[in-house]
Amino acid sequence: MMFNGGIFKYHPFVTGGGKLDAKPGERVRIYFVNAGPNEFSSFHPIGEIWDNVYESGNPANNLKGVQTYVVGPGSAATFDVVVESAGAYPLVTHSLTGALRGAIAVLLAGPDAKPAPLMPMVPWELPAK
Repeated sequence: MMFNGGIFKYHPFVTGGGKLDAKPGERVRIYFVNAGPNEFSSFHPIGEIWDNVYESGNPANNLKGVQTYVVGPGSAATFDVVVESAGAYPLVTHSLTGALRGAIAVLLAGPDAKPAPLMPMVPWELPAK
């Protein structure tokens, strides 16, 4: 279980882990794919709710104010959250054995958060050589 190819990749409280930064009041959008093949993920931001969930990433499939959303194997969803206060917000699957095996990330909200690119490392934005 992992995020973007690494276990505990976005968990700053684990040795070698990074973090996800945001400023309080800033919208954070997460593109979430459950590559499967067998496990369901019940994706949840601890201490927050998803402001918007777009099933299959489709803007026409907009759910608002969702605590936990189930993403099946081979499926995807897009999640928006706006954290109002500074703090650490773990993003987990409520299939908690997955979270304990590495599928947990931490969104750190604070006034000194560095801005992130909208979609890092996409082929059409590669640096010129």
